[in-house]
Amino acid sequence: MQAYALMSRNRVNCRFSAKEDKHLTDLVNRYGENDWKTIANKMPGRNKRQCKDRWTRYLSPNVNNGPWTEEEETKLLSLVTALNHRWTEIAKHFQGRNDSQVKNKYHILTTKTLKEQPTTTINVEKIATSLPKESSSGSEFEINEFQFDDLMKSMNDSNFDIFNFTLL
Repeated sequence: MQAYALMSRNRVNCRFSAKEDKHLTDLVNRYGENDWKTIANKMPGRNKRQCKDRWTRYLSPNVNNGPWTEEEETKLLSLVTALNHRWTEIAKHFQGRNDSQVKNKYHILTTKTLKEQPTTTINVEKIATSLPKESSSGSEFEINEFQFDDLMKSMNDSNFDIFNFTLL
């Protein structure tokens, strides 16, 4: 326990300061992008993983920290569908964007899209009375094709959205 406390004291668990960023940039310019052990030894309280991540994700001149274009946003949404949230693979399709950037941008886009959807008010009692009684198993409803079509039509007519609704 005491050894852990000593290790914790020497380790910085907060954001990089502007001074640290400048120092890290100077060290990378001096030692290159592959000698993270040497660089970390010259960065008090930082390990090689922290130094490498900070450089490759934020400070490198190859990183595009600028705003996303509409084309990039469209491409991102398409790639997420095609590559199933494999952020490292998706990032390879964007010059200067890393996996963290593409993941964060995707979540911003999808949250924004959900918030922009209009809300729909649903009268649960009306829908419930239009459904037949429960089956003998107690967990399923028995409805015929016409009842199903009517239920779907009533949901479609009210622009029913499972993500954005209000119960009455």
